[in-house]
Amino acid sequence: MSKIDPYAALRFKEFNIFLLVRFFLVFGWSMQFIVIEWEVYSITKDPLSLGMIGLMEIIPAFTMALFAGHIVDQKEKRNLLLLCIGAFSLISLGLFLLTWPKIVADWSTKTILYSIYALVFFGGFLRSFFGPTIFSLIALIVPKKAYPNAATWNSSTWQVASVLGPAFGGFSIGWMGVHWSLCIIFGLVVLSLIILLQIKRKPILNPKIGEPVIESLKEGVRFVFKSKAVLGL
Repeated sequence: MSKIDPYAALRFKEFNIFLLVRFFLVFGWSMQFIVIEWEVYSITKDPLSLGMIGLMEIIPAFTMALFAGHIVDQKEKRNLLLLCIGAFSLISLGLFLLTWPKIVADWSTKTILYSIYALVFFGGFLRSFFGPTIFSLIALIVPKKAYPNAATWNSSTWQVASVLGPAFGGFSIGWMGVHWSLCIIFGLVVLSLIILLQIKRKPILNPKIGEPVIESLKEGVRFVFKSKAVLGL
């Protein structure tokens, strides 16, 4: 019986680079959520406004989930992830500017609040693309036999970053305030973008390039209902 190598996926340079990107992104995204909730509550003093943040994020993420998967299948994964991170950096920059008194000094509270909601909504739209893009890219970075180990490391990285991000966000608010906390987040996102450039472009393996989205969704639904294990999940 062959011994299982717990570090199998880490023996591939591009996967280590990918884990750095994954950590910085999840850390920044988790931190940003806490910082923005703090800022919105500071503006409104209304607990309902915190629920609105979650609603603005989940609506586009949920409604776009199926379509995002189809689009991801049709595109080159590395460049698509670059595009998503680039868009995420614009969201982080926008939130940074919305908390800068020099920029929003003459803005009404409602204008600032609705602008924050709009950026969060756009972030939810992006989230629907991040998941399928990231998991598809992993499969192209490591060989098939190392994929289970790579999935474990990816999940562990996500867990650690999603815990440390909010914790650091709370400390940073008390230490340097909301505005500069968002500056750190913007820096982390840009850093992840630069690091990702070290991963080479990957081939598009989907044999059904150009397939209409409706046909793709129908086939996916048929597959789910025919596969009892997948349907149960």
